[in-house]
Amino acid sequence: MFVPQTKRDLQNSTGELERLSTSLQEVTLTMQLVQQLVEIDTVMKAARQTQEKGCYFEAAKQLKNIAFLLDQCSDTELEIFNALTSEKALLEEHFLYDMMEIWKTCLKWEEAEPRKDMKKVILKLDIENIMQMEQVIQGLNYFEHLDFYLKKFGNKVLKCLVMPLITQKSTVEIYKESNLAIIKVESNAACPKPHYMVVFANVMDVFNFLYSHLNVVIEENVTFLNKLGEMISEEFCEYLIKNCLADTIPSHSNDLEAYEVIAKATEDFQAHLVEIGKITMCMTFNPS
Repeated sequence: MFVPQTKRDLQNSTGELERLSTSLQEVTLTMQLVQQLVEIDTVMKAARQTQEKGCYFEAAKQLKNIAFLLDQCSDTELEIFNALTSEKALLEEHFLYDMMEIWKTCLKWEEAEPRKDMKKVILKLDIENIMQMEQVIQGLNYFEHLDFYLKKFGNKVLKCLVMPLITQKSTVEIYKESNLAIIKVESNAACPKPHYMVVFANVMDVFNFLYSHLNVVIEENVTFLNKLGEMISEEFCEYLIKNCLADTIPSHSNDLEAYEVIAKATEDFQAHLVEIGKITMCMTFNPS
């Protein structure tokens, strides 16, 4: 007579335990979610403060961490999750805007109004804030946005500084003014092409200038000039061969001996480019 009652009591107890277990799991999951959201909020505040201090590389790492933490709790439908996601987007937008403004402040391009066949281009580097620029470059690289800025910069270096030196009579002037390191290239399209040795010297002035003032470390064993070289080497090489070195290839076997001097100068030029920035140029000629 007591057995059925005991059985019912056990069944009720088991059901209650199951309900308690389910409730405990729900509470545990809720607590874990709350902890994650608190952690996200904490990292957001830290990222904001770090950026205000000018530690852009660290800020970039924290922003990446925020994205990772949000992905971990992306299944939740809580309003606060949506709010944190929106705040993360604003933080990233503000971060990239700051990077763009600092980049434009530290790397200033000036182009004078062309006068007849004359053209003048100036690049000014804020060397007083080079440490800040290094932080910006490292931050952009970690945030996977550096290639966008570097591609635009490399294109300007080629089109505005280097290419005119190859095809036009040009002068290169390098000097300092207050907190700025300045390189000025003036070119005259009406004059004949310069001698290949003049081209080599002028082009090296440009790359030496960048090496001296902008060769900051991006990550382990990678510098600004390494990355720049990866982006512009092929186009630069093709342009130099077509518009300068092709003119030096002898058309007669009697000129081969004189060409040895040109080949040696070309090798030395390439070796120096590789030395300062691992800028690899495919400039091997076989004039025979």
